[in-house]
Amino acid sequence: MPKYYYVAVNEKNRKYKNEMVAESAEEVRKNLRARNLNPLSVVEASKKEEEQSIWDMEIGGNKDVHTLTLNKKKMLVFFHQMALMMRSGISLSVAMEVMIDSEKDKKMRSILRDISVNLYNGFTLSRAMGMFKTFPILYINIIQAGEANGKLDESFEQCTQLLKKEMKLSGKIKSAMMYPIFLLILTIALIIVMSVVVMPSFKDLFASFGSDLPALTKITMGMSDFLIKWGWLVIIAIVIICITFTVLLKKNYAFAMWCANLTIKIPIIGEVVRLTNVARFANMMATLTESGVNILDSLTLSRDVIGNMYMRDCLSQVIEDVKIGTPINISMNRYKDVFDSLFTSMVRVGEESGQLADSLRKIADMYEEKADTQFSQLEKYRKDTGNIITNMWNRVVFTKKFGKLLEPDVPVDFKQYKDIYVFCDSDPIGYYLSYKKIYYHALEDGLDTLKYCDQARVTNRGHFGIKAWMAAHNLIFIENGYAKYCLDMEVNDISACPH
Repeated sequence: MPKYYYVAVNEKNRKYKNEMVAESAEEVRKNLRARNLNPLSVVEASKKEEEQSIWDMEIGGNKDVHTLTLNKKKMLVFFHQMALMMRSGISLSVAMEVMIDSEKDKKMRSILRDISVNLYNGFTLSRAMGMFKTFPILYINIIQAGEANGKLDESFEQCTQLLKKEMKLSGKIKSAMMYPIFLLILTIALIIVMSVVVMPSFKDLFASFGSDLPALTKITMGMSDFLIKWGWLVIIAIVIICITFTVLLKKNYAFAMWCANLTIKIPIIGEVVRLTNVARFANMMATLTESGVNILDSLTLSRDVIGNMYMRDCLSQVIEDVKIGTPINISMNRYKDVFDSLFTSMVRVGEESGQLADSLRKIADMYEEKADTQFSQLEKYRKDTGNIITNMWNRVVFTKKFGKLLEPDVPVDFKQYKDIYVFCDSDPIGYYLSYKKIYYHALEDGLDTLKYCDQARVTNRGHFGIKAWMAAHNLIFIENGYAKYCLDMEVNDISACPH
């Protein structure tokens, strides 16, 4: 008698895969039903071996189709095409067959084929999709709500729009974090190159001077000697620190919470991260409540899509408050570092008017736009217009607007300090201090940058005299001692300064 491979599930949806010897596939199905198992597929062993070519075999053995994962773009295409076919009046079973026939990706085709088999065996679509790891519970609930109210096309469309926004917001967060990480890596690389390659070449030159070097230069030379001699130890230490940081982040709840809280407090970048996460939460919450999911489930599912651990913890506290009858806006108002007054006010209006989904949708769009324009509002003032007068005017406007933009993210009241010393006032702090009309002292770094490259003249080449006069009158900002509120600049070697 031939041997058959079968896949079946029990009443609790637990899956069983095994083999059975029988006269026919129908006999296998009959035996499985006698054991209270619902057969999903029955394939004769010889046919299965013939159908699977060596190119279809996966390295490391066959994978359970329910553990396969899809990327978000592939999932977005699936939701979009299903929404179109449902809206066109095509039945669900036919739509699945069309998707299977047109799909070229092997993983996606395997998933769709398994869903189709489950549909023919009496499963609902949400239950069939829920068996797969790749579909988040959020989208399963939206589709389940669509099945309940008979608007499956709208549910797929909601999934499509939600996933689009999710991908867009995830991209914004990655972009916001990528630039500072890149700058940090580049800075470390430059310090290593300068210390190991460039500074040793100046050692004999400095020794020939026969005089004491400035303290900062001595420190820099000492760092260079240390890196050359003990660089391998520094690399090992960095690797250990990175591993320790990663382990603590995964294993230590308090440390992970501290890092998450710190992330949203980083000037400018932290605000972008907060806005995008809150917008993501509002979008999810609006979609779920519109789909008929109850408030507690909507809050729980929406919380799980937030990437910041501290913000998720705040929402967990909100959920606990809502369970005992506290209005959402009152509970959120306790976490002002996550939910600002505008957000809680909009939630309150939505709760009181019964239009919570509409309020959340509006606030999500508002926050997305705010995150997009956090810096783009300044871009038009940095473009070359080809006219010196227009360029100068744009420079004046940019200086004022940039200083004002930085103000909410500066945690220190500089006016309470008698003396302020600043390294590299070309960084945003110089713009901020000039905008607030706070006097400060500038310091040259230990690499003698003024001796080898006066950055102020390089970045402001062309009509430098006019620009220097404007900086002296606080119309624009120029680094390295040219700003009106820069009292003086301490340099390593005054004779090295040509100006």
